[in-house]
Amino acid sequence: MGHIKPADPKIEDGWHVSHRHLTRFYEAYLAALRRVDVSNTDHLHRVHQYFHFYIEHLKDHHDFEEELLFPTLLKKTEFPHLASKQHKELLEIVGTMIRHFQKLLDDSGSGRAEHYDVLLKESEDLAVFQAEHFEEEETHILPLYREKVPHEEHKAVEKKFRRRGTLKARKFRLCGHIGGFKTEEDAEYFIGKLPWIMRKLVKSWRKDYAKKVTSLVEF
Repeated sequence: MGHIKPADPKIEDGWHVSHRHLTRFYEAYLAALRRVDVSNTDHLHRVHQYFHFYIEHLKDHHDFEEELLFPTLLKKTEFPHLASKQHKELLEIVGTMIRHFQKLLDDSGSGRAEHYDVLLKESEDLAVFQAEHFEEEETHILPLYREKVPHEEHKAVEKKFRRRGTLKARKFRLCGHIGGFKTEEDAEYFIGKLPWIMRKLVKSWRKDYAKKVTSLVEF
């Protein structure tokens, strides 16, 4: 039987970690949007930039599933296709939100409050949709994947994905992944299992990520 499980039981399954990271990242965006002063253009731009970082992580996560995980599973068995349909719906909602966010930024007058209300409603709806989507994958697809795909084959798939893209993209992806662990202690444990030179690099990358990304919504 092939089961996807970490070789080290203290290190979580990467799929769950990715879902948790996206959830936390989006929650931080939504919290910042709720408390932002719509008359403060600088803070609005920072939330807007943070939202685009969320989109970057979301698309990267979907690419991993659509281009590598799902095709790997399809070689073994049929699986519920609702997840792929939901990916498209998620991106359609995100596209609408991008347009409304731009209208909010472009309007410096009395219409800004109206654009903000529309965007906030869409953002709250997306939070619910994303949670339902993750539950669908973790309830119906992930258990099937664990049953059908041998651990070594999954490790090869993850390794292929980690090496995709530019160094900048890989650093961004890894920092996001580490941000999805349950606790900082778990994250430090994961980093501690890396080769010595990688540990130093990753710690530096995390500081840079916090400065350029996380700090955007710290106001």
